[in-house]
Amino acid sequence: MMFVDIMRRELCALASTLKKDGVRLYVGGGYGLWLKADHLAANAIETLREIPVPRTTQDIDLFLGVEVITDPMKIDAIREALGGMGHQSVPGAEHYQFSREITTPAGGSQTLKIDLLAPRVEDERMRVDARRIRPRESHGLHAHVVPEAETLEEFPFELVLEEDCAVFIPHPLTFLVLKLFALRDRLSDESRSLSRYHAYDVFTIVAMTTVEEWAQAREIRNRFSGSAALAEAEEIVRIHFDGPTSKGTIRLQEHVRLAEGRVLVEGVVTQFLDDLRTFIGSI
Repeated sequence: MMFVDIMRRELCALASTLKKDGVRLYVGGGYGLWLKADHLAANAIETLREIPVPRTTQDIDLFLGVEVITDPMKIDAIREALGGMGHQSVPGAEHYQFSREITTPAGGSQTLKIDLLAPRVEDERMRVDARRIRPRESHGLHAHVVPEAETLEEFPFELVLEEDCAVFIPHPLTFLVLKLFALRDRLSDESRSLSRYHAYDVFTIVAMTTVEEWAQAREIRNRFSGSAALAEAEEIVRIHFDGPTSKGTIRLQEHVRLAEGRVLVEGVVTQFLDDLRTFIGSI
């Protein structure tokens, strides 16, 4: 059994436990992209371009929608479910990162980490600072606040993994905004690994967008016209994906070279950049 299958089992155990509490889980990050790519390929669903090979990951990024993050009972249910599965709070990121050791099929051990994230909600019932958000009446579990996730609940992709296990993948436009912000924040790191991952995720998100999702992006942008996050994402694309020598494109090529031992040919890069600029700025 591959580690991604172990992650799937863990995710389904959590989702099925929380189903009775009405908790909807949005799976972001590299694992969310892996799950969606696997589903699209298995069901021969047409996408904008050929689906790239998803990168591997050992983390599960779980986004909580507004209805969940503002409900103390739902937050308490998540805390109890994670504790019941053996997850411990990660030091330094207490109450919004959790992990536990997983025994691999080979008899080894790997750490599986779950990050909890949520859009910013300005409400007197909430405790919010630059890093964390939680209801005032709840204790022991927060989410990492992500202001750029404001479109999280727009046109999510429902993924039924097994009976009593359904999760949601954010819409590609939402995913793009999240990844573009993450890329920009990591471009100056001495270690380029994270910025390479984020650049490759941007490439993957665009390639596996469906025709329906491409049309939905226009609706999202119209609903959120004037959004500072969307405008900033468009600016990140303009600066860092302006051509083959822009930093975002270079990081993308570095990832492909290191992970696959090849480079993307000029036509594929040009096509990707055109698609990205159209998608992120399509009004």
